[in-house]
Order: sequence, then C-alpha cells, then structure tokens
Amino acid sequence: MSVLVRLLQRAARDGHTVVPVTVARALLTGLNLDETGQRADGVATLDEGLLALDTVAAAEEAVAGEVRRLVATGGRVRVVVGRPPDALAHDAHALGLRAAAQLLANCSDGATVTLAGEPGALPPPGPGRVLADLVASAVVPVEEAPAAEGPLGDLAAAVRGGTLPPVPADPQRRVVVVRAGDAAEAAHRVVQLVADSIPRALGPAPADVQVLTPLR
Repeated sequence: MSVLVRLLQRAARDGHTVVPVTVARALLTGLNLDETGQRADGVATLDEGLLALDTVAAAEEAVAGEVRRLVATGGRVRVVVGRPPDALAHDAHALGLRAAAQLLANCSDGATVTLAGEPGALPPPGPGRVLADLVASAVVPVEEAPAAEGPLGDLAAAVRGGTLPPVPADPQRRVVVVRAGDAAEAAHRVVQLVADSIPRALGPAPADVQVLTPLR
C-alpha cells in the first residue's frame, strides 16, 4: 500500500472527504517521497485538484446525487442548525457519507428532508462531514433553531459562535464550567468529576456518567 493511500485513509478517518493535491504533495515531500511515484489503485483524482479514496469519492457523489434528485423532483433539503423544538432527531452532525446517502435514498421523490444538528459537534466516526458541508455549500437553505431557554441554551449558542461567556449562577446547577490550565489538568479534573463530584452532588454512579471528547 502506498504512502499516499495511507495519508488519504488517515484523512478519511479524521472526517475529511478529500485532500488537496498540494497538501498531499507537501506531506510526501516532507517524507522525502515523490508524490508522482506514490499513486496507487483506489485513489481518485478530482477535477478541482483534490485527491480522495475511490470509495470515499463515490460515497460523496452518492450524497450529492440524492440531494440533486430530491430538488429536481420538487422536493427540498433544509438544514437546521441547533436543536429545533419540533424535531425528533437533532444529530445529523453524526451522519457520515454512507449513512447520509442511505438516508436520502430512502426518501421519495419530491420529499422535504430536514437535517438538524450542530456542525461544530463531534464528527461522525467515518469519512465525511455531511452536515457541515451542506451548511458551507450555500446550496440548501440553512436555518438557526431557536436557542433553548436557560443557561444551557445560552452557553450552547455562545460556543457555536466561538466564545465561552461567564455562566451566571444557576440554583439548579444545570451548567457548571470547570476550567483547566492544560490537557493534563483537564484529564485530572474529569476523573475528579466522574469519580467523586458528580456522584456526590447529583447521585449517579460513576459508571452512569458519560464523557465525550473530540478525537484529535
């Protein structure tokens, strides 16, 4: 397996569908490898100067094809950023390419499809960031869901905008911000929260507490 294929597989695992040719060439040059000699079966070269694994490029084209089909038959694909109160699901940010293609393929011609989620949330475990790509494409309408009431909604809206404002005192302690100076301190505080603070203050056993962290 060529080094180029391994680079593309790593990019796919990180949620990136394609890699610019210039980026791949720079990476291979840094490894003292000739990019032109590292081509291999399974690599697709796209017209826009991008590289991708054949299977990943085909999956992305499948998603785009389903969106085109729905729009061409009088349907509509809309994106809602946030947590709309009338939505049954708001986790479209977790859709990878294959799952999104299958979801859209199951929609009949002329259907209206609403994808609700948080583009800045944890990405899907496989290739593709469909929701974020649709938001950035300017091809489908994007709506902002009304923010949830209370400090949790205010905090979520602020984080989406790239800020972390002071959290006002909340008697119900629905939101608590714990600051850490570096990664080691953050890990230490997570252990404290899960093993002691949360069970003591709120009651659940440590095994019932879920910790989420970006895979970066």
